[in-house]
Amino acid sequence: MENVEKKMQIEKLREMIDTVDNKLIQLLNERFELAVKIGRLKEHVYDEKREEIVLKHVRELCANLLVGEEFCVELYQKIINRSKQVQSEDIKLIGFQGEHGAYSEIAGLKFARITNAEKFTTLPFKSFEEVIQNVESGILDYGVLPVQNSLEGPINSATYALLESDLNVVAEVTLPINHCLLILPEGDPKEIKFVYSHPQALAQCRNFLKRLLLQPVEFFDTAGAARKLSSERITNAAAIASSLAAKIYGLEILKDNIQDYSHNRTSFWILSKHMNKNGSKCAVTFLLEDRPGALLTVLELFKVREINLTRIISLPSRNQPNEYRFFVDFQTTNVENIEEFLGILQAHTKELRLLGLYDSFEIDDEV
Repeated sequence: MENVEKKMQIEKLREMIDTVDNKLIQLLNERFELAVKIGRLKEHVYDEKREEIVLKHVRELCANLLVGEEFCVELYQKIINRSKQVQSEDIKLIGFQGEHGAYSEIAGLKFARITNAEKFTTLPFKSFEEVIQNVESGILDYGVLPVQNSLEGPINSATYALLESDLNVVAEVTLPINHCLLILPEGDPKEIKFVYSHPQALAQCRNFLKRLLLQPVEFFDTAGAARKLSSERITNAAAIASSLAAKIYGLEILKDNIQDYSHNRTSFWILSKHMNKNGSKCAVTFLLEDRPGALLTVLELFKVREINLTRIISLPSRNQPNEYRFFVDFQTTNVENIEEFLGILQAHTKELRLLGLYDSFEIDDEV
């Protein structure tokens, strides 16, 4: 009996070690992410004075700890060397809103692979505005913004964020959204009472949660909910997130494809400071005069030229009261001269802006 108890204690301690290891890897990766951002802002990678400060701080922190000063200094010397390496490499940086494992990150990874980027990494940010600001400043090469979900419609906050920037759409990636119910590996499914996730994900799994009598709890991000579950070891809760989030945070997929409707897809725009010269699709935004038939007149311009509209969204203008701003995507197949056609559009609209020329990629698998 004593041996059984010891084995159980050892198993419990090993589970705790696995949790700590998971956190260590995440924190170490966060450190390298900060280093690569700094590398975009400074001219010289090597800073001898800064390195001395870091190692001195490490010695002070580890002086009386079990980990040991000598081991820590040796470890941090390797970390510093790796930081200098990632700063000097030509790595494409792709920013997204949320935590690692977010669907926006998956879209960024797909874009990098589609365009055959040799070296790339994805970096998380708290908001769409932060993503855009870091592309504008040159820290990021690309930013990822979700623009429309097949079930919930346009993602207005992302669209407004784009409008307030000077960035260009250079690609579109459309993903299937496979929501997974994630739990701790040591968790008991029968004890699950609460489910954390983004409000949109919870809404898309409403019937599933209702059938299982699970109480939804709103969180800022799907992957963030998975991270919370993993770091806080919440045994009576689950998270709704991607299979990538399960892998990153060491969670078990209790059930996948739990969304109420199978045709759940989200389109993401890839943003850059640079404009493409051509593409199979074009995105523009404009205002219209407040008069009957103004929109119909513009739509006729597309109809007579047999130009296929792939998306049309109207949002209240934040700068012009009682006016709506339209966002239009269209295929460029039947447009012989895009500049000439945009000139015609401009003559019938107000504040026309070209958002970008780009190719669109439909992805069949999520990860």
